[in-house]
Amino acid sequence: MRALRLSLSVIILSIILLSGVLAEEDAYRYNDLGIMHLKSGRYDEASGEFIKALAVDPRFLTAKYNLALTYRVMGKTEKALEKLKEILKESPEFVEAHYTLGTLLIERYDFAGALEPLTKTITIKANHADGWANLGYALFMVERYDEALTAYAKAEFLNPKDAKIFFYRGLTYESLRDYQSAIRSYASALSLNPDYEDAKAALVYLEIIAKCDNRLAEDPEDTEPYHRLGELYMKRGLYNEAIKEYKKLLDCDPLNEGGRIALAAAFRKIGLYEDAATQYVLATAANDLSQEAYKGLWEVYKEDLKNAKEAEFYKHKYEELCESVR
Repeated sequence: MRALRLSLSVIILSIILLSGVLAEEDAYRYNDLGIMHLKSGRYDEASGEFIKALAVDPRFLTAKYNLALTYRVMGKTEKALEKLKEILKESPEFVEAHYTLGTLLIERYDFAGALEPLTKTITIKANHADGWANLGYALFMVERYDEALTAYAKAEFLNPKDAKIFFYRGLTYESLRDYQSAIRSYASALSLNPDYEDAKAALVYLEIIAKCDNRLAEDPEDTEPYHRLGELYMKRGLYNEAIKEYKKLLDCDPLNEGGRIALAAAFRKIGLYEDAATQYVLATAANDLSQEAYKGLWEVYKEDLKNAKEAEFYKHKYEELCESVR
């Protein structure tokens, strides 16, 4: 009987081990199917397979990372961030999760937030060229220019053929008003990638910037160049630079309604919603009939500050103004 019980125990253990192996195989199979769908652009199917893999093995971090990547390309940023943070809680040394988290935060214009995961990326893996490049860009966007240039140098050493590095360096030199170095950087980017449209556009923008600077040298109180520069930087997604130009405009003309509205729009882009609301209010002080300013107040209180009472007040004011001009 003892021998029989021992034999049964061995059989049960074997079954348990076999089921574990089969479950692991299922998880890998679902993950492989998900990768196939992801590469083919079938994102719903891909996410479904990765979810199946995680249902079989919740600690299958590769599947969880692939699910995060899928959510990212689907535009489900919050879900992607959630999965990446789960991964890093379970595996703090998962370098690509740090890198992807930092890159996602850059895409959300949370440049300060991106610094920690990108720094962690290059700490864990010092030869991560893209990590250095994106860290440099995030540093540039928080105006830590010298550190940004150092990061680009590291990235270039690791991957001298990456045109993006030279483009980012050009942007940084622009902000430092070192236009000759910016031109050389953009030219280097184009020599590596002749179809790099952003680099082509940047060279055109530099010509416009030079004309604006020349005009301001003649008359520092001329507001038009500041407005044009602000629009230029807004178009390029360089919102901090745009804010600087709009502030210069308003230093010259505090009652400039268009400047206030433009500055408010720039503040909204970087998540400074209270500052945006303040600028819209100042625009109404400059022109109490400004439909655009009241519409901006309605939107910022409704969409950004989630203040239904204020949103309703400004919506009513905006609609009244629209009705009065019909």
